[in-house]
Amino acid sequence: RISAVVVLGVSLMAFYWGHSHFGTKDQISMSTQMRRTGFGGISRRPGRLGRSLKHIQPRGVAKVTVMEADGSNKVTFEAKTGDILRDALLENEIDLYDWWGKGMNCGGQGACLTCLVDMQNQGCGEKSDYEKKKLKNKPESWRLACQSVIEGPTTLRLKPQTSKS
Repeated sequence: RISAVVVLGVSLMAFYWGHSHFGTKDQISMSTQMRRTGFGGISRRPGRLGRSLKHIQPRGVAKVTVMEADGSNKVTFEAKTGDILRDALLENEIDLYDWWGKGMNCGGQGACLTCLVDMQNQGCGEKSDYEKKKLKNKPESWRLACQSVIEGPTTLRLKPQTSKS
C-alpha cells in the first residue's frame, strides 16, 4: 500500500512540474539551497524566497572580479544572478578564507564573519538588516559573502581584515 502511494505521489509531482523530473536547478534552489559547511559537510537551509523571487525567472549572468586585499591577483569569472556570492566564489575555487576561516567558518550562516569581502561596487544589492547588525563597526563597503546575492557585475577584494591599509 505504501509503495503505491509513493508511486502515485511521484507521478503527480512529475505531472505538476510538467517534466519527467522534478524541475530545473533554478526551481529547486528556490525552496532549498545546499550549503557547504566549514567541516566539509553539507547542510540545507531555506532559500531566500522573500529576499529574491528572481529564482523563478530565467537568471542572467554577471561578471565577478576578485582580487587580494592588496589589489593583486585579479581573477574574473561569471556567476548567475541570484546566486549567493560565497557559493559562487567557492565553486570557482577562489580562496575566500584565511587559515583560521578554512576550518572554523559557519558554513554560510552569517555567524562567524570569516567570509568578509570589500565590495568595490554595488553589484550585490543592499545589506540585509541582519548583515548591517553584524557589520556595525566595520567599514560600509565590507560585506559578508554568505549574505550577499549577486545582482550584477561585481568587483571585490578578499579578506579585507588582513589588509595593512
